[in-house]
Amino acid sequence: MQHILCFFLLFQPLQEKMAKVDSLNHYSFSKRYTDVPRSFRAAEEAEKLSIGINYSEGLGSALANQVILHAKRNEDTLALKKFAAIDSDIPVKHPKGIHGYLLMAAGKSNFNIGLESKAKEYYQEAVTYFREMNDPGRLVDALNDLGSQLARRGHFTDGLSYFRQAYTLAIQHDLDQLPSIYRYMANVYNKLGDQDQAMIFSRKNLQHELTQKDPLKIGDGYHSLAGIYAYTGRNDSAKFYYYKSLEHYQAANNDLGKTYAHANLAAVFNALMLPDSAIAHLNAGKESLKRSGAFKRLGTYLNFELAKIYQSQENYGQAEAMLREVIKTAQVIREMEMLRDAYLLLSEVLESNHAYDSALYYFRLQKLHSDSLINASTERRYANLRVRLETIEKDNEIVALNQQLQMSQLRIIFIVIVLFLLFFLLFIGWKYYDTRNRRNKLALENSELLRRGISQKLELRERELADFTLNMIQKNRFLEELEEVIKNCKKKLNGEAPGAFSQLLKAITINRSTEKDWNDFKKYFGNVHKEFFDKIKETYPSLTPGDLRHCALLKMNLSLKESAEILGVDPNSIKMARYRMKRKMGLAEEDNLGEVVARV
Repeated sequence: MQHILCFFLLFQPLQEKMAKVDSLNHYSFSKRYTDVPRSFRAAEEAEKLSIGINYSEGLGSALANQVILHAKRNEDTLALKKFAAIDSDIPVKHPKGIHGYLLMAAGKSNFNIGLESKAKEYYQEAVTYFREMNDPGRLVDALNDLGSQLARRGHFTDGLSYFRQAYTLAIQHDLDQLPSIYRYMANVYNKLGDQDQAMIFSRKNLQHELTQKDPLKIGDGYHSLAGIYAYTGRNDSAKFYYYKSLEHYQAANNDLGKTYAHANLAAVFNALMLPDSAIAHLNAGKESLKRSGAFKRLGTYLNFELAKIYQSQENYGQAEAMLREVIKTAQVIREMEMLRDAYLLLSEVLESNHAYDSALYYFRLQKLHSDSLINASTERRYANLRVRLETIEKDNEIVALNQQLQMSQLRIIFIVIVLFLLFFLLFIGWKYYDTRNRRNKLALENSELLRRGISQKLELRERELADFTLNMIQKNRFLEELEEVIKNCKKKLNGEAPGAFSQLLKAITINRSTEKDWNDFKKYFGNVHKEFFDKIKETYPSLTPGDLRHCALLKMNLSLKESAEILGVDPNSIKMARYRMKRKMGLAEEDNLGEVVARV
């Protein structure tokens, strides 16, 4: 009996240490979303204790938690290295469910380094694992995460299909992940251009979270709704809801949430041409990020946005300092696209500051990185194609039939597009001759117009100007959509009939808004607003011909999107052009450019 008691006393400390390892691992796993730094410290302590007492199961769980956390912090090399160690060298039985999250972490890291096929394999393995466990809650987590990764890389339709599967499961089992699914679906619908559906799901999410009274989740709800308003250019509404989200993130003391809210508020203020407010929010975001101990990638983005604002203010010294910090961090975390963009912007800043040698040096670095990114993308695509080819070769006959069917379908699509384009060109020609005939007819009816009075003539000319402007918008919008369809079809054809596609794309380019379109527009505009260009040029002699075009569109009270479609440029280019015009015209920040032009 005495020997048994001695053995028990010697064994008890080991049992206590094993229990402490299990407790640390449980704590780390439970805090992986809400407190990343503490979760990581607990996992590292569990790893050290497990090694000291040779506790392989505890060591495996500690390393598994670290893989998940490394992946969450976008430290992909470390995540995959530890994943390989767990997967092959350490025979452990993971606690229930953790193996599935481990597979998800490996999938996320493979997505980040560009191995999409491998990433999808890991995620599908996690989905199968949770399905076999009959655990709908964790299965929803895997479907949501896979959908998010696909949507983040532009595969919005594929991402939406996984969100819908998660949505169906959450409804069936009344799961608490339903609000986050609402938020995911709202974001994807927003990116797909279906703002009505996006708003429906975003408001469902917010309505649910308000009933739960959790400030962190309410903040996420407001943040999602603000994002839809920002995406559609309704910046005042976006600003209101971003501030609401920031207020709730502060109540929840969530620094990462505050970082995102500050970053998005900075973008809104930048769009509203209020750079000082944008800078203040970016700096506040950096402080929140520093406290959260979160991702270097997000901090690099904040510094890059600061540099762009400093450049627009011609504060080249601050812009250069920010960009050098961005480059240094991007090199460490191997964020190659950010590094390329930083090199290009630094080249522009140095050129503006007359440091031409340095500007040329960074421009060359940007070009080298652009080429290497293209090569890396090509290699990834080649690797993915090889994997697909090996899978397809399992049944050559079926593949051949499918390819023939696909090629037949693509040929039909190609013929339909050609016929549609011909019809459209005929329609444009008819509209042109119809417009010319109406112009001739108007010339013959001048005497009648004079008899009926100046007001009726002016009304008719205003209608003619509006019709011509609407025609230009519709034509450019249609050609842009058609060009995108043809480019996608050309990619699917894998090089077949490239000449025909090139001719179609050339025809579309020729029929976009040309100088002739602008001259016709100027003629119609001059009939309605006589001497407008002479007056505004006399009042503001520094305006260029391009600025005069913007003035004409402002005079007509056209929206930002309509102006962009007429000029064939991005709406952000219109914003920047108008901002520069205000400076040339000597207007104050609070002056409304549209009202100033309307008074001319």
